[in-house]
Amino acid sequence: MPSSPKTFWFIYSRSGWRSHTTFFEREDLVKKISYHEETENKISKKVDDIVMDVVNDPKLVQLFKHEPMPITELECNKEVLSTMFGACRWRIQTHPYLSKYLYPLGNLCNGYPTRSITLSIVKNCNEN
Repeated sequence: MPSSPKTFWFIYSRSGWRSHTTFFEREDLVKKISYHEETENKISKKVDDIVMDVVNDPKLVQLFKHEPMPITELECNKEVLSTMFGACRWRIQTHPYLSKYLYPLGNLCNGYPTRSITLSIVKNCNEN
């Protein structure tokens, strides 16, 4: 499961959950945590699906996900991230954990055409 303790701490610390918190406030917090767990899992899966769609080889998917590579194709990286934020409608402000899943898309820019990456993003994000 991709969810990290930092995600929960972020939600918890912003919630103002204290000992005097009511049952309904706690229930609301639990719903928020559940939403972010589900969204984080969706983001991780969506990025995996996009990478697989572009490279079409499970071994290469793991290679692109292994670690961030130096960004050499700046325009591709910019267009890919813009497409991702536009097509999938996730925002860093709402989903602070999003950035830790995006580097495989930048890695793709080092070996694949921008157009094939952006088409895959649009296709996969429209499959919601």
